[in-house]
Formats: sequence, structure tokens, C-alpha cells
Amino acid sequence: MRMLAKAAAVLLAAGTGLIAAPVSAQKSADTLRAMWRDPVVDVDPYYNSQRTGLIVAHHAWDGLVFRDPNGFVMKPLLAESWKWIDDTTIEFALRHGVKFHNGDPFSAADVAYTVKIITDPASGISVPSNFTWIAGLDVVNENTVRLKLKQAFPAALEYVSFVMPIYSQAYREKVGRDGYNKEPVGAGPYRITNWVAGADISLERFEGYYDGGGKGRPPIRRVTIKQVTDPTTEMNSLLGGQVDWIWQYPADLVDKIAAMPNLAAMREEAFRIAFLHLDAAGRSNPKGPMTDARVRRAIFHAIDRQTFAKQLVQGGARVPDAPCYFTQFGCDQSAAVKYDYNPAKAKALLAEAGYPDGFDIEL
Repeated sequence: MRMLAKAAAVLLAAGTGLIAAPVSAQKSADTLRAMWRDPVVDVDPYYNSQRTGLIVAHHAWDGLVFRDPNGFVMKPLLAESWKWIDDTTIEFALRHGVKFHNGDPFSAADVAYTVKIITDPASGISVPSNFTWIAGLDVVNENTVRLKLKQAFPAALEYVSFVMPIYSQAYREKVGRDGYNKEPVGAGPYRITNWVAGADISLERFEGYYDGGGKGRPPIRRVTIKQVTDPTTEMNSLLGGQVDWIWQYPADLVDKIAAMPNLAAMREEAFRIAFLHLDAAGRSNPKGPMTDARVRRAIFHAIDRQTFAKQLVQGGARVPDAPCYFTQFGCDQSAAVKYDYNPAKAKALLAEAGYPDGFDIEL
């Protein structure tokens, strides 16, 4: 359970991630039975854009580095170390002795193969914008590669750690794109033993997983994931003991679930920001009220964001001043202008801008 919750923590962050699980969670069976409502229809990590797909990817595949959600520190994975050669070059010293789940040895060729695919417009990956900053990859030797950037991009390691799992070149070229999706092979702490698109996914701890990586060896042997579309089925399965772990259920059920003796419910922040964008440039209406800074300030003073977080989201969320998450790379909350909830000030600003009685606007 720690491994799945840990991966969820990597992915989520500023609404609420609501997680429930039995306290004992099938300990005797060494199995975690999870259920969620966002079915993965293509398990190849580069061919889905779902958070659930990314969670599976972090379990079954490894990238070069790992951003640990506990402290958000970069740790080694398939690369034992790395260094910036200059503003547009990162050199990675690759780990020796790593095996993919099918026994293929890992080497620089696999990294080069992966980078070639994700930077090729013809490959049809789901989110090519994740890799538009990459110029290419140079293989220095079997255990050293240099990732080339198109220009200085300080967040490069964030992307490498989060959305750049490494393929086995030999296996994927042998079975092809379709064969790889049917029987995927990675180098992560779990191997996928069975999966049915949109239905079930089964993972088992990879006993050949290497030591010394940032993820560590999984404490649970097996993870099964049932994928459903009905929240009632999900909740009934948890309450009936058919599953051990669910997430993203209605916030008003947290206290009820937590009150049950065999269940634990947690509110966790999600890596997501809800924000209002105002048309300051007047693209929709060149002379519209949003082009007036006093109107924009009035709107921000008129929204009670703290009450939104407390009453609507019901915990597990904070109010940011800047439109970025607190631990997000490059996010500086102190650089933002702070707007307190002040209806009187909002009304005064509207009146000053020539709208004492307000105005109608299309949202």
C-alpha cells in the first residue's frame, strides 16, 4: 500500500486526493487490491495521458532519476549519477547490471532508443509537448549518455524523473508497438503480469529489481487493480471487503469512512491548481471591463478562497497566492500579489472603474 500511495502522492497535489484503505489491507495474502474509476485503455506509458496510467508507469517502469515525494529530492534510478556539462547538456552515468523484466540487459542503447521515439513526431505519443525541449541524445559509451537540450531549460530533470520511463529496445523492436502494449516490459519495481484494457491490471514485485535506487524494493508482493466507471460499485466494493484501496471519492464521505473500525481515510493534496483566468488583453472584448486592472482586482477581492478550500473541497487543500503548486519546480509564492477576501474593497474598486452597479459577463 505504501508504494501505491507513494506514487499517488507524486502525481497529485492541490485539490484533494482522497484515499481509503483497510488498516490491515490483505497483509496475510501479501496483496493490495486497488480500485479506481479512470480505466487505463493503453498501458504503454507514452500512449496514455491519464494519471492512473502514470501511476502504473511509475510502478512498472523506471526512468533515469526519481523525484522522491518525501522531500522532493532527486534520487538515482537507472542513472547512478548525473551532472550538468553546460546549460544545454546533462550527462548521466548509467547503472550497471540492471535487467528488464524479461531479462534483457539495460544499456545506453535503450535510453537512446527511448529518446528517439519520444522526440519523433511520427511516433504518435499522447503528450509530445512533454519533450519539445529535447534536442537529442549522445551516447558517450555503453554506460554514459548526454541528453541535449534545445535551449536552457531548468526543469529538465523534473521531466526526466516524472514522464520519461525507459523502454527495452530489444524487446520493443521484437514485438512491435501493439505487442508491447499487450505484454509490456519495463525495469520498475513491479512487473505487469496481466492486464485487460479498461478492466483489470495485475502487478507482481520484480524479484530481480536492483538495489540502490530511489524507489526502493516494494514491501507488498502483489497489486491488483480493478477499473470501474461507477462510484457506487467502487464504494460498495470497499465497504464489502472486496477491495483494499480507493481514491478520489466524494469529500463528504471521508468522515463516514474514517469512523468505520477497519478502514482508514486520508485527505491528501493533489498536484492540481484551480484558477480563474481574466481576459486582461481584451481578446474577447477589446473594450470589456476585464481590461481595467481595477475590475480584475475587484474580482479577486470578491472571491472567498479560504471558504472554498474549507467548505467545498473540505480539507486537503491550501490557497496559493501564485498560480503554481508550492513544491512545484520554480514556484515562488512570495512573488505573487496577495488578495484578501474584502467585498467592500471589491465594490469600491468597481465603482471607481465606472461599474457601481456591477456588470454582466460571460464566463
